[in-house]
Amino acid sequence: MEKRWIKAATIQTPTLKVGGRRLLPFCLRHRVLLEAVDSPVIGGNRTITPQDLLFAVRVLATHDPEAVRKPATLRESFLLAYYTHFPVKFYAEVIKLNTYFNAQSLVSLLGKGHVERPGRHPLATCHHRGSCPQRLHAQ
Repeated sequence: MEKRWIKAATIQTPTLKVGGRRLLPFCLRHRVLLEAVDSPVIGGNRTITPQDLLFAVRVLATHDPEAVRKPATLRESFLLAYYTHFPVKFYAEVIKLNTYFNAQSLVSLLGKGHVERPGRHPLATCHHRGSCPQRLHAQ
């Protein structure tokens, strides 16, 4: 019993690197920040540009909401030019981001017209010191 508890308590959630940054589990803070700027990565009528991708990665890779206000780093400027000149590499990163959202299963659950299923909680709020909770499982 003790070994099972230790294993369950210490298994890290799988992470994904997009644009060279490791993305954190998706939480309400991420959703609010991306919706505040009308980001096309979580839905919308606009096509995703390299700049949109890099901004979304910056939001999804940090707990600090103030980090998104900082100017672009040299690495981000390089990646912006790289993705602009090599669309195949850009599309590969967009596919990784899409995979991230599919794995988190929150964007589709919180979309417009969502009907809550009884006994399920699609999203919990962010807790102490910026930790981002995972989707709660029912029964």
